[in-house]
Amino acid sequence: GGFSQAARARMALRIAAVLAVAASVAVLANGQSVPGAATKAPAASAAKSNNGDLLAGLLASLGDWVKPADDFVQTATEYGKLMSGTMTFLTSPSSVYSEIVGMPRRAEDAWAFAQRKPLEAATRAIIFGIIIATWFFTKPKDVIRASGLTAAQQEDLIEDWEPEPLVPRAPRGTYVARPATFVVREQRVKTVLVEGRDTELLNCASADFLNVAGDPETKRVAKAALDVYTVGSCGPRGFYGTTDAHLSLEAALADVIGCEETITYSDATATVASAIPAFAKRQDVVFLDDAVNHAVQTGCTLSRCKVVRFRHNDMADLERAVKGECGSKRAPPSRRYFIVVEGIYANRGDICPLPEILAIARRFRVRTIVDDSLAFGVLGKRGRGTAEHFGINPLDVDITVASMATSLGSVGGFCYGSDEVVDHQRISGAGYVFSASLPPFLCATAEAALRRFTADATVCSQLRDNARTLRSLLELSRGRLKVVSSFEESPVIHVRLSWHSDRSVNDAHRIEEARAESEDPESLTRWKYAPRRSRPALRRFQGVEDDDLDRVVAEAADRGVLVARSRYLVSDKLAPANSIRIHVSAALTNEDLQKIAVVMEEAVEAAFEARDPAAHAAPARADTLRKRR
Repeated sequence: GGFSQAARARMALRIAAVLAVAASVAVLANGQSVPGAATKAPAASAAKSNNGDLLAGLLASLGDWVKPADDFVQTATEYGKLMSGTMTFLTSPSSVYSEIVGMPRRAEDAWAFAQRKPLEAATRAIIFGIIIATWFFTKPKDVIRASGLTAAQQEDLIEDWEPEPLVPRAPRGTYVARPATFVVREQRVKTVLVEGRDTELLNCASADFLNVAGDPETKRVAKAALDVYTVGSCGPRGFYGTTDAHLSLEAALADVIGCEETITYSDATATVASAIPAFAKRQDVVFLDDAVNHAVQTGCTLSRCKVVRFRHNDMADLERAVKGECGSKRAPPSRRYFIVVEGIYANRGDICPLPEILAIARRFRVRTIVDDSLAFGVLGKRGRGTAEHFGINPLDVDITVASMATSLGSVGGFCYGSDEVVDHQRISGAGYVFSASLPPFLCATAEAALRRFTADATVCSQLRDNARTLRSLLELSRGRLKVVSSFEESPVIHVRLSWHSDRSVNDAHRIEEARAESEDPESLTRWKYAPRRSRPALRRFQGVEDDDLDRVVAEAADRGVLVARSRYLVSDKLAPANSIRIHVSAALTNEDLQKIAVVMEEAVEAAFEARDPAAHAAPARADTLRKRR
């Protein structure tokens, strides 16, 4: 009673097929002979019984019905005849008797075929048997059984049902971050308005170094471009996503940099993550500074090449690594080598020694890739980045990528180099080929920002002066605040709290050592690399530090300055310890810089007074207990 009408029909057909096969076997086993078999193989007929010959012939006949793929229609016709005869047998056995008697003639032909091609005949018979068995024993998919519940009971069950959480709940005792979150409702030149607050906050949380995003002229250009192009570009660059706004931006970038051609991407992170795997392949080697950001690491992972890390800005270690790999006699002739660094390191705020890197690259014939996202529009007389800062032609670097979300106040990124470098990415850069292109109005705003700082070089110099001034003011604090970035003209300043641990030194070589043999958590960059016994203590300690940093951010916002706390993915193996990140912009005045320094000092003092000394001492007690064991 629980089966549907279609299910009953399929079950009847299956039973009919089995009965037909059983009847055929019974008729053939009751004395029918196979004359062809006796004629062609008399010795075998004398040794075997008629029943065995008939059964073998029947199996061969059934196997002969399973035709190859090119004869599928004929196979379906034979199968239909079988089902028709089966249904006739169920309704009128006498009418199908003649068909059953005629089957030995088919068995004679099947037996002859089996003698000529025994392997093929046996294979067909086995396949046919498997099909029949699978078809018969498969449970019907549309079985509908009565639930026995009334409509009211079903409504009660639906109301009481609770879905499983999308993310598993954290185990008891695990730290759950409670970050200080601010939603910006309006951005102005150097200040922002956030939800829940009526006063303006100095914007030190955005990487808009040249104050492009809040500039009224930028908004006017964006509105004019929206009136012409609307919002989206409706496809990747290779299809319908290229407009004259994209071509104009790439031409303007090439004109400022001094190269013949550039290529733009619609996402800043995808720019370097697409450029690296476009050139570095599985058999190649990449020499990677162990302080690079996560996007660079992702590009190396996607390239599937061999990654050799060297200590941060340690040229002796880089030369040792390059000499060891390039001097190997086992290396294939087609292997290529790349040195990948950042101009200004996002996780550190310091600058790479580009002249020394290029000297090593030329000596060993190694290509160079530089992520200049934080240096473009900041360093150099014309704001062209790290190369211009050192007096080097930007085209001396083989591949340079940069973000347009910083000094250009837009989104996306761009890459430049030789013509071959740019043209190759148009067919091999995953972010260029498969992603929708940059909205045209954002291309227009980026081009306006580009022409702005190239026409007025004092904007970039003012930004560098502000970075130097704020850094010196922060270093004059009473010792509770530590400036951890070293390059004085960097627009990104990382600061940490003096009572926090310095165990996160971001040294990949020490990480690997610690994972293999060390029991000292001070030598580990992230708690996930710690030995299993010390992970709970390190996890709690990291949570305490994050609470302190969030408290500093909240206290600074209460005093009129918006800063951000650095956050890193768990998968970022080279991430340093969390810190407070202060972004400097060109529009800040000396009074603003002094206010920022005073507010940060007060916020750190307030966080120090509110800290829990017992929580900060917990890791030390855990380390002592582990050493005693």
